[in-house]
Parts: sequence; structure tokens; C-alpha cells
Amino acid sequence: MELKQNNSLRSIFIRYILFFMLGTAALAVLYWFLISLLFAYQFLLPANYYEQMLKDNRVTIAESAAVTEDMIPKVCKYGIFNKDGSMTSGSFNLTEADSAWKALKDGQNAAGGSQYYKIIQRKNEICIVKYPIMIQFGLPELRKSGFSPELLLVIIFIILMILEVLLLSTAFGRLISGEMDKLTETANEIKSQNLNFKTRSSGIKEVNDVIDSLNQMQSALKSSLETQWNLEQARKTQISALAHDIKTPLTIIKGNAELIKEINLDRSETANDSRSATETLKGKSKDSRGILLGEDMQEITKYNGYIITNTEEIERYLKLLIDMLKTEDSCFFHPSFIQTGDFIEKLQNRITNHASLKNLNITFLSEMITTTFFADEELLTRAIMNVVINAIDYSKSDSELIIRFCENEDWLQFIITDYGKGFTNEDLLFAQEQFYKGDKSRRMSNHYGMGLYISNSFAALHKGSLELENSPDTGGARVTIQIPLIKER
Repeated sequence: MELKQNNSLRSIFIRYILFFMLGTAALAVLYWFLISLLFAYQFLLPANYYEQMLKDNRVTIAESAAVTEDMIPKVCKYGIFNKDGSMTSGSFNLTEADSAWKALKDGQNAAGGSQYYKIIQRKNEICIVKYPIMIQFGLPELRKSGFSPELLLVIIFIILMILEVLLLSTAFGRLISGEMDKLTETANEIKSQNLNFKTRSSGIKEVNDVIDSLNQMQSALKSSLETQWNLEQARKTQISALAHDIKTPLTIIKGNAELIKEINLDRSETANDSRSATETLKGKSKDSRGILLGEDMQEITKYNGYIITNTEEIERYLKLLIDMLKTEDSCFFHPSFIQTGDFIEKLQNRITNHASLKNLNITFLSEMITTTFFADEELLTRAIMNVVINAIDYSKSDSELIIRFCENEDWLQFIITDYGKGFTNEDLLFAQEQFYKGDKSRRMSNHYGMGLYISNSFAALHKGSLELENSPDTGGARVTIQIPLIKER
């Protein structure tokens, strides 16, 4: 059954009612035909079947010399009475005989229930027959079972009604289900973000209204996603361009730093040669100018080393940023089992190096029990160092920084606590978002709102998390990076 036009649910329901009424009428005809067949083949006997038999045998019973049992239907009982009411023969017992004679005297023909009396006058005798008025089974075996033919007819009617309801409900259920499948199909396409599909129209007005609404949502969502995608592509392009632009001055800085290093080495050798020649001419007298020159070169070499080391580190970070823009997520994630002791030692050296610029006192607290853990060493180090550098930048000179490494059930935790101003309420909500810089009066000029965002992203790649809070002990910020503890078997 298909809908050829756009119908409302109300019209479909009315149609269902009409089909049900027509089906019931057809069912009544079928039921009547079936009952007729049962009576025609005498599987069932009509209610007046025995009454009719008695009418047909009335003359025989009235005029025969004697009434025998073969003249009386088998389901009936009878008695032959004299004029004074005494029973001379028959199948009545005494009680039934008294009841039959009393009914005769009272002019009644009902024997109680569905039983009735038939009075047949004979010569000097009266024949009283008790017969049933009810539908009977034609087969004696079924009559003896005690099962009611009327109950059988009711059961047949109920079965036919159930079949009718099942057929109609199945037909209309398939119709409605088919139309609802179009809604499900549309919703699933939108769910899978396939926004270029074509929807199928429905034959039901209300379903079509919902499909139209979903189409409008599809168009709006498609437009929104395209806009978002364009903005994301523009953001990637800008960041990528910025990273490439920064590489140029970094290359120049690194080249000049290396050149200074070479020049310092040459000057150091020249100064040593000059001092040796002076000592040869004047004995072992000291050239104060040469000693001072040697001390300056040591300092220049030291700071030049810092420049080269950190320039290389920035280059690595820029390369990492470019690779992240290309790969976006877990394609760049390469975890392996790491020796806990070596990892902590390397991390302590890097933190100490950065903290020395502000003369910070670093307290390392290690509560690590496991000897190895599973992580991407480069990304995890970067995540921790981003947090540490933030803490250093917001800490006062000569203050303290607490770095704690610990295990907590199934997690590894890296907790960085400073003695700075701590997070504002806004920071706690948005500090992990990309390009968030916080309060202008508090933020550092060299911060671009990427450090905590990147740390949080790297923690997420490890199936871990980054949590921000203010320490009740120091009053400063406390940042916890935690990743699942996966031990080597």
C-alpha cells in the first residue's frame, strides 16, 4: 500500500478506520459462509435440529402401536404416560417423569435451561419428549466431549478478528515505517556529516515537514562547517607562514652566533700567543690586559653557547609546530617505553638551565616508583617545559619553583607549582584555549597564548589531562599534567 499523494496523519488514520470497517464487514461475510459450510456438512447441527426431527416423527410416534427408542432422537429423553399421570415406559427417571407431568398439567413447555418439552397425544396415552434447543456437534464423539459449539464459534470469530487486525496493522505499519525510514536516513546522513546528500520526499505531510526542517538544518550546518573550515585553513596558513617567517631571523641569529664563537676562538688563540711572547721578553710578568681579555672571552663564549642552544631549541619547536599543522593529531604521536630516571634527569637539567636566568631556587620532589613508562618523550617533555617556562616567566626573581614527579594509582603526574600571582578565575576557565593571553596587565609580552594549549593537546594525545588551579600553600599557580601509567611487561 503506497501513498500516491501528500496525506496527513489524520487522513491516514481515517483511511485505516475505513479499511478496518470494510475488513470487518468482509469478515462477517466470511464468518457467515464458514458457519454455513459447517452446518451444510453437519459438522454442526442447528439449534432446532431435534425439534424438527420430532415434528417429522410426530405422526409415527402418535399412531404406532408402541413407542420405541429408535423413534426418539438419541439426545432426547421421553416418557409414555397414562391419563392418570403414571409413566408406563420411557427413558425418564422418576424425578424427570414427575417434572414432565407437572409441566404438562401447568401448561408449560420449558424444562429449564435450553431443554424443552414436546407433547404428543396417543390413543389413551400421552408421550412427553424432552429435547434441547441449542447448537450441537454432528459427531457423537464431539458431543460427548462436553465442548460447547457456541464457544467454538466465538473462538473462530476471535481468530478471524485477530487475523484482520494483524494484516491491517502490518500493512499500515510497513507504510509508516517506510516513511519514517526517510527521516532516519536524513538524520544519519547529517550525523555522519555527509551534507551533500539528497533527501527523499515522503507521502505524509507531517513527515515532509520534518524533512524540510532537516533540510534547512543541513544547509545551515553545511554553511557553518564550510565557514569554520575556511577559518581553520586560514589559521593554519597564518601560523605556518609565521613559523616559516621566524625561521629566517633564527637562521641569521644562529649563523652570527656561530661566527662570534669562531672569532672568539681565534682571538683567544691570538691572545695566548701574544701573552707567551710577552712573557718570553719580560720573563714571567703578567699581562693584565691579556688576562682580562681571556675572562671576557670565557663569558662571551658562555652566553654565546646559551644563544646557540636556545636557538636550536626554538628551531626544533618551530619544526614541531609546522609538523603539527601538517599532521594535526595522533599521526605525529610516537610513544615508546622510557627510562624514568634518565627522563627525570634530562628534565631537571633543562629546567635548571631555564631557571638560572632568574636565579630561581628549584625544588625537585620525586616519588616515582616505576622504572619505565610509556609515552612520547619529545611531546611529553615539551608539554612539561611549556608549563615550566610559564611558571618561570610569572615568578619573581630569587623566588622558588617546586617540581614534583609522582605516581597516583594508574597515573603519572608532573606537578609544577610557583610563587607567582596565580590564576584568575578567567584564566582557570580559558587558559587552555588557543591564543588565550589573559589579563593585559598581567601577561608577558613574549606570550602568545599557545603554551598551555599545546601542553593540553600533548597530554590529550597520551589520553591524559592538564589541570589548572591555585596552590593554597604558595598562593601561586599549580599545573598538573597527568598521563596513564603503562608499565613495560
